[in-house]
Amino acid sequence: MLLPGCQAFIAKPSTTDLVSAVSADWRLQRHSTWQPIALPHSAMLSPDAGDAQPNAAAAAMAARYGRFMVVLRWSRSRSDQRACVEASCLVPGGMPHASPIPDGALQHPAREPHLDAVRCLLMLAGLPFHAAYPFHTKYGWLVVSTSKSAALTTMISFLHLFRMQGFFMLAGYLAALTISKRGTLPWVKSRLARLLPPFFTALVILVPLMNLFSAYASPLNSDPIISWMQSIVHVGRQTTGHLWFVLVLIYYNVALAILCWAFPSLRTYHVAISEQTAGRMFLPLLLACAVAISAWQRGAMAAVYHLPQVAIHPGGLGYAVEYAPYFALGLLLQRCRSVYHRFNRFSWSVALIGVGTAIFCLTRDQHIPRLIEHTLTALAALGIVHVIVATAARVFDAERKWVKEVVRASFVIYLFHMPVIAGAFLLVDHLAVSVLVRFLLLLTAAAGGSTLAWLVIKKVPALLFAFSGETSKLTRA
Repeated sequence: MLLPGCQAFIAKPSTTDLVSAVSADWRLQRHSTWQPIALPHSAMLSPDAGDAQPNAAAAAMAARYGRFMVVLRWSRSRSDQRACVEASCLVPGGMPHASPIPDGALQHPAREPHLDAVRCLLMLAGLPFHAAYPFHTKYGWLVVSTSKSAALTTMISFLHLFRMQGFFMLAGYLAALTISKRGTLPWVKSRLARLLPPFFTALVILVPLMNLFSAYASPLNSDPIISWMQSIVHVGRQTTGHLWFVLVLIYYNVALAILCWAFPSLRTYHVAISEQTAGRMFLPLLLACAVAISAWQRGAMAAVYHLPQVAIHPGGLGYAVEYAPYFALGLLLQRCRSVYHRFNRFSWSVALIGVGTAIFCLTRDQHIPRLIEHTLTALAALGIVHVIVATAARVFDAERKWVKEVVRASFVIYLFHMPVIAGAFLLVDHLAVSVLVRFLLLLTAAAGGSTLAWLVIKKVPALLFAFSGETSKLTRA
């Protein structure tokens, strides 16, 4: 497989570091079936003659080990476009040695546009989730309709299985990625600068407005203004409302920064597992993660309820403990690139397990032990998130301007959609139309009103900083 004229040798007998260093996320979109390509010195030569892509990792290894050459093979399959598949290296004093490329050595992979699409989906899924909640058949909410819908209740339960779980997995992945690039202190400063301003702005403006609409919507309130003022004074769930996820992100980011400060090696630590091992152990790993998540939630959540009520609501510590395993799993996926690449490749077995357990969780009517219930819901969450990420990796294999714009807008849209839904409910719920039509009207109002708010906010720097934490410096970056 060696190309004519290329010499290949390594100054040291071990090839582990070398093969790890040249692992990458190059995306190949037009190459035909398996073709050999060479990596002499500091450049990756693609199958197209003369088309060179500089590789800093290869340059560093060339300087350390001397000249070397790796022959790579690529697949036309879109599921394999994101990773090197095999490498054959000539080892001094021996025959060519073939081994899979572990992905752990690359700490700063190229931008992954499919994660933008995943973030959009998970954030904006909150709009139909909350627009349907007034019609829930079992639970009360911010606003409650006298009309109920079993179909909308099932949709709520389905979204609840994976929406925030996937969100915090993605948050953990991006946290591990950016902290290794920027350093611990600059990273945590930038995260707090992005999260604290919109948190306090929404806490002072949007949450009280949402509670005012809720007071007017409740038929039990003879004087909505008095009830609203009492909700401001009383500390409880309504104090932070839907901002609990911002608090949880702050907790996780500060905790990660403290860990990386106490143990500096964690900031750049990576786990090297071969692609073959990752593929072979993928399903058992997911099952083990589901069991671990279940055990954590069963034990830790029991301890949380011994805390003062203010720590749970509005402090958000209950949510922080509940979703901590998913944030940690995102961290681990970023630090174990071979497993992450496997997570990005669609697996029918994982998809069927995820969908099957989700259907069971949504339709069961018999009681099962809590530990088994938590394991099944965790397995459903992991399976569905895998399907979303793997599908996005196939569809969104290149950056799209509109996706980046929606990502930028999604945080503000999420902040505004709850007050908009509560306000629109006052106008919609009394209409002589079906529950489905009222739900669609609420959803349209939430999407349209929140998007309109974003279009205004992004044009005013002061508002952009207050509601999104963005500055002109951050926007340019």
